[in-house]
Amino acid sequence: DAECARLLHKGSARLVLCGPSWDKLESLSDALCSDSDPSVTFTPKLVLLDFNDIDSLQEVSNEVLECYGCVDVLICNSSMKVKAPVQNTSLEMDKSVMDVNYFGPITLAKAVLPSMISRRSGHFLLVNSIQGRLSVPFRTSYAASKHAVQAFFDCLRAEVEEYGISVSTISHTFINATQQRAQPLPFLSTYPKLRALSACESTQVRVNERVCRMTGNTSRMKKLSLSETSLRFTEQMMAHLSWCFLHP
Repeated sequence: DAECARLLHKGSARLVLCGPSWDKLESLSDALCSDSDPSVTFTPKLVLLDFNDIDSLQEVSNEVLECYGCVDVLICNSSMKVKAPVQNTSLEMDKSVMDVNYFGPITLAKAVLPSMISRRSGHFLLVNSIQGRLSVPFRTSYAASKHAVQAFFDCLRAEVEEYGISVSTISHTFINATQQRAQPLPFLSTYPKLRALSACESTQVRVNERVCRMTGNTSRMKKLSLSETSLRFTEQMMAHLSWCFLHP
């Protein structure tokens, strides 16, 4: 996220940085300004945005539009990931993941769409995940939300083409990211297995055996960790995919 903002800022883009932490927004803005020529760049506008608070998004969208009068490119790159067996994932957690990964981005997109249509210009860029294309064990909520948002923007692409509006989606695989300890949601105290990201023994063994058979390593049906299981499963699925994940 920061690298993307840095490149756009140095390219003289008028940025509106949005996020749930004002301190982090200010820190990023200061870093961008201190590393650029003020005669050819613009100080980023900062707007607090929290996809967990869906009711506030219309007001936030209006604030974003007021910064420069319009939005030329909307980049949606927020994400909330949960790794856990489905039986250990609460409905409340499912809803939180859907808010951040699906309802938040589409609500923001709908808010700026009328302005783009009236100008017959604009670009939506969704930074999604390969799990919007396939499903990996122990990521039911995450994969479902990524499938949903992928379908929304795929449909949107066809609908807005006549207005000269572009829609791009990027479906990355595993990425390098800085791991930060988040504040646990109140209801997580009821689900210790969810906090520990542990899988049920019997379920994990069956998935491990399936992965070993897919890789041809039937003689090495050892117990894999949750991350190893998911990684190997994804690698095997990727081997059978042939489409390009960056849409024009």
